[in-house]
Amino acid sequence: MAELADLEIGDMRTVYANYGNPAWKRAATSRQVSRLLDRLAENLAEGAIGIGLMVGYAPGVDPSKYVPISELAARTNTGTFTHARDLIDHSPNALIDGALEIVAAADETGARAHYCHVNSTSLQHLDRVLGLNEESPEPITTEAYPYGAGSTMISADFLATSRLHERQLTPDKIVYTPTGERSATPHTLELRRTDADASVIVHLLDETVEHDRRIIDRALTFPGTIVCSDAAPLMWSAERHDPQSWPPPASLQVHRRTAGNYSKFYVRETPQMSMVEAVERCSLGTARVPAGRRAGDAAQGACPNRLRCRPGRVRPPGRVRPRDDHRPRHLPRRRSALNRVCGSVGGRPVGRHRR
Repeated sequence: MAELADLEIGDMRTVYANYGNPAWKRAATSRQVSRLLDRLAENLAEGAIGIGLMVGYAPGVDPSKYVPISELAARTNTGTFTHARDLIDHSPNALIDGALEIVAAADETGARAHYCHVNSTSLQHLDRVLGLNEESPEPITTEAYPYGAGSTMISADFLATSRLHERQLTPDKIVYTPTGERSATPHTLELRRTDADASVIVHLLDETVEHDRRIIDRALTFPGTIVCSDAAPLMWSAERHDPQSWPPPASLQVHRRTAGNYSKFYVRETPQMSMVEAVERCSLGTARVPAGRRAGDAAQGACPNRLRCRPGRVRPPGRVRPRDDHRPRHLPRRRSALNRVCGSVGGRPVGRHRR
């Protein structure tokens, strides 16, 4: 966004507000690509764990520009983390199939590639995508989350009313997070114009439908898949608060997967796998993704990723209901949080913050 659209990126709110801005989604010039690569190289030298690519939100980006970024990741021994471009199955006019783009770039450059949230980007075409990843000459890691509902900004390209059919969506499957209301077509159009940085819950898969449940289970139990929340930053409906403060304010809004992702996976999938494997997919498995060299190591004096629980008492804090009013949910105060806080007992943090 900064290089292609000449935007000042202050925080994630600025990023969200520009999800629908076409200026950063077009094909880049050679000069812009050169500046972008210089900026990325500088960020990696300063300690960034890898390169994130949001081509799923920028369908006009030239596929040939993906390769130099993968080459940079290979040279710096880091990796790419890609929210895949549209699949050809979803968008027949896409410049390249999103899954094939990731695999081909990894094969050409030798970069370590990670395919972000394969469940929500693949949907009914999951088996084809997993097959491509499995057959790739270069290892492709991936992750999934145990919810049928995802979260994004209302201005995302694929939520344009003219494109909802590509993912078998209808406006009533889009929940406007600030109020909890479900969208109707005219209202969706208006919100995309007037409140572009608003978050929405999108019911991509219906957990009450067996076929959709099987897609989620297939993604979560595929060999090597790790469990990742794809959690968005904490959101406030009114005034801003310090995200490091504890306990969080009652006005906090958050997608269920931010608070209940790992416990929901544990409860959902342990009948199909051992407790050790389930916990491994939520913890040690993350050290095997492209950035494992850095992210898997705890800094001196920091709290390593640890989880202490009573297996028989693990419960997710709730579920995303596909047909209720979907009033904004709030983060539970009794929780276990990895990375930022080792854990909490009765709402009181235990361990040290990792800054």
